[in-house]
Amino acid sequence: MLELLPDKHLSVAALLPNQISFNRHLSNYIDKCTVENKSTGTLRVYRLWISDYLRYIHPDTPTRQNAMSYLAALKNHRYTKGKNKDEPYSTSTLHQAFRSLRTWFNWLASEDEQILPRSPLAGVKAPKLPQRIHRTFDAEQMARIVLWCSQPGFRHSRNKAMIYIIYDTGMRVSELAAMQRTDVNIGTGAIRVIGKGDKEKILRVSLETRKALQVYMHKRTDNFAALWVSE
Repeated sequence: MLELLPDKHLSVAALLPNQISFNRHLSNYIDKCTVENKSTGTLRVYRLWISDYLRYIHPDTPTRQNAMSYLAALKNHRYTKGKNKDEPYSTSTLHQAFRSLRTWFNWLASEDEQILPRSPLAGVKAPKLPQRIHRTFDAEQMARIVLWCSQPGFRHSRNKAMIYIIYDTGMRVSELAAMQRTDVNIGTGAIRVIGKGDKEKILRVSLETRKALQVYMHKRTDNFAALWVSE
């Protein structure tokens, strides 16, 4: 759980009219994003960082100076993580805060709204994210995983099918967990996945994966719609 910058002010009732109007603009922006079918996670992140920024700049209204001051304060802020261990926000967290503010500022300065003459973050680059190469399983490790999943029993058959699908497609674990029976066509090897941003995609799996799925599905005796179930 992120601990945001300390709230130096007491209540919304104490806000000046201009500050109240910007809180309303935030609500209007969240409504717009909701209509555009932005994910609940995205809406939560937008509201979290923009609300924190408005508390930080109280009683002022958005400017380039206080936007930069807020982001700099986030970079230098430390929060408690674990037992008595203070750590600064990660670069990815700072990037998330920056993007949240920038999208809102762009909307405030848009031709349709014209609430601000210009985005306070116009021309400012987002914090640079570190480029990391994700470690993958080598052939020997994959062989050991497959061998372990090849043991008899329902659970192992299910796990083997899951491992094969991930290995074939590289899909997210959350995408795998959300799959339904109707998303899989074992005959053609086509798999329907609802990805990030509610985007639908069709992926193809190998013959070995189709066989693993078939073995797993033959062991199913229930009528649940979910693709993955416990015994």
